[in-house]
Amino acid sequence: VYAIDDAFLTGDAATFGFGSIDEVAAEALARLNDAIGAPPALTLGGWSYGGVVALAMAARLAAAADGAPSVRAVLLLDAPLGQSAGRGFHRDGADARGALVGTLREQLAPLVGGDAAALDDLSAHAAAHFEACNALLDAHDPTAEPRVACDLVDVRPPASECAFLPSLAPLTDATVHGRAAA
Repeated sequence: VYAIDDAFLTGDAATFGFGSIDEVAAEALARLNDAIGAPPALTLGGWSYGGVVALAMAARLAAAADGAPSVRAVLLLDAPLGQSAGRGFHRDGADARGALVGTLREQLAPLVGGDAAALDDLSAHAAAHFEACNALLDAHDPTAEPRVACDLVDVRPPASECAFLPSLAPLTDATVHGRAAA
């Protein structure tokens, strides 16, 4: 298993630097190639925004010339595919930024051990990253990419109200796995 971090999220890059999900997918594939070369087959996966990137990586590989790795499956871990165009995800109205920063502060507090200034910086940085990813999702249309020939596996928490399975079928020539909304 290889994990690819976003250099902006980890603090290694001063700015987000990507203009599209396709650019992020290209960078991730380049990093993967640098790390392991070109294996004959891959299983790709990603959580949330990363699931959308993993699907874009699979689409790039599907459109690539012979010799590119094939993709066995894409694991979409609570990925926001199927969101309404221009809506991104987790937008709850005018106070969304404040609510997001509050949630991030709560989740990130254990990482800074009581350092309030570090928590302020980390929370603001994470919120900026979240907003940058949301902007890319707003502009992204996965149906404009080449269909993939691999299975798509939609993994969501049991209490999820998201019903994205129908929106995944047009993205693949293979099977979509997941659970239907209750």
